[in-house]
Amino acid sequence: MKLYLLQSGAQASFDINPSTMPFANLLVIIIAALVLAAGLLYVIVRYVKKIGPIDLSKEHSSQTSLYAMNRENQELDDQLRMQVRAITMQLKTRLRNIFMEFRTCPVAMIALSSSVPGPLYASAYNNHFTQVLLPENRDKYLESLLMAIEDEYKAVYLAASGNRCDEGETMPEWEQGVQERIRKFIGEWADKVIGETAATCVKKVKVYQKYEPKFANDSYRSGIVKSCIAKNENYVRLLKSPSKW
Repeated sequence: MKLYLLQSGAQASFDINPSTMPFANLLVIIIAALVLAAGLLYVIVRYVKKIGPIDLSKEHSSQTSLYAMNRENQELDDQLRMQVRAITMQLKTRLRNIFMEFRTCPVAMIALSSSVPGPLYASAYNNHFTQVLLPENRDKYLESLLMAIEDEYKAVYLAASGNRCDEGETMPEWEQGVQERIRKFIGEWADKVIGETAATCVKKVKVYQKYEPKFANDSYRSGIVKSCIAKNENYVRLLKSPSKW
């Protein structure tokens, strides 16, 4: 690209082709363009309050409130995840007592106590209890946990089958009473997790209610908040419903 200037009847041209321009000159042009863009953005943010029907100051306030609200709810989800892990850890002693009832070999019992809770810890990490522990999904979900624990148990059983135990010590097969005891154990675990999940939903409702007035002039986000309140209140009601498990 060339620019032409007329001076004293003479024509002069300046080549601003980026491919032939010295790097220093090109850098100056780029910096100038960035400064101009930054200045324009500052003017828009500082002085322009509306673009068409959009009130920029209100939009910024809504975005800030939405971020803070979501962050509080994420913290509640993290706390629930940690609480479920704590529940699982506390129940390990009860699990160990179950294996002691069957006079399980100490080595096998240690292995079982470490591996069997694995599916429960994985469940805590996924943290989707408001769905899987609803009455219509609960039995199927807990059954899947029982099957996963059965796999862990049988893996230890096969590994220990070649080792000798002291007299009177055994490791019974899964079907020899162990299955029913573990089923009861999972039911106890689920009751505690359901209680914590419902309590978290109640806390979320309070968070939504706290931020709801901030979206009074934002019908779209206000509608979302009202929907979230209703959804979590419904979760609390359904989670407390009994199941067949």
